[in-house]
Order: sequence, then C-alpha cells, then structure tokens
Amino acid sequence: MYFYLLYLFPDASWVGLITFVPQLALLAVFTRRFHADIVFCVSMLTVMFVVFNKVSTVQYFVWYMCLLPAILPQSRLSRGALAAMFGTWFASMGAWLGAAGLLELRGHDAFATVWAAGLAFFAVNIVCMVRVIGAHELAPTFEGGALAKIRNLEE
Repeated sequence: MYFYLLYLFPDASWVGLITFVPQLALLAVFTRRFHADIVFCVSMLTVMFVVFNKVSTVQYFVWYMCLLPAILPQSRLSRGALAAMFGTWFASMGAWLGAAGLLELRGHDAFATVWAAGLAFFAVNIVCMVRVIGAHELAPTFEGGALAKIRNLEE
C-alpha cells in the first residue's frame, strides 16, 4: 500500500512514521477485542502486521498462512467461501507479482502499475481478514485459570 509513497518520498521521515499509525491502532483494537482467544488474537495480529507493513514480500505471507490450521476449526466459513477467498487472494497476488516482475526483472517503468496492483492486493487481504474475523467463533484460551480445551476434555 505504501510502495508509491515510499518511492516518491524516499527521504521523508514522516512517511515512515505514518505507516505505523494503522498498525498501532489495529494492534490496540485487535488485542482488546480478541485477547481471550489467544491463538486467534496472535493470528490476526500477524495478518495485520504483514498486510499493513510498509514493505511487502511474498515470503511474509507464510507468517500467517501457517496459522490458518489453528484458527479455521472455529470458523463458520464454508469450504466454498474459503475456496473463493483463496482464489481471489492468489489471483490478486499474481497480479501484484506480475507487475513487480515488470519493474524488477524487466526494468519497465511500472511503478504506478505495481502500486495499483499492490492496492488491489491490500484490499483483497483486508476483505479476507474481515471475513475471517466475522466468521470466527471466539474460543477462550483460559477458563478459571486452566486451559479451556483441556478443561473441556476432562468434563
């Protein structure tokens, strides 16, 4: 999302500072809202950090993709909805990588294209994050000082 802004103003310290404002705000919101479900909270904080990071590379997405198996069992998303989300996500990432390849590998003047594809990819990530949050059934990690899942197994 910040690619073109960083390109246009490489020496402006204010650019670096404003990139942290959304992260800081969402850190507070997510922590407050999801703190009882630690696994989900950490997962959403990781997604938020990667999506709103001022530098984005493909390997960053591994950071949150590996957390999906831990949160999907508490999700009300259907397999079809998940497939559509993954398909849209991969398509938007492909467009972003294609534009970046024109710039980085072929040397084309594709700065605006990379930025537009990056904005689309950012929007898709936000929509996916909102859908995952909306479909998640919070599962408290601790109840009465004990791990909730262990307590539920004992009962």
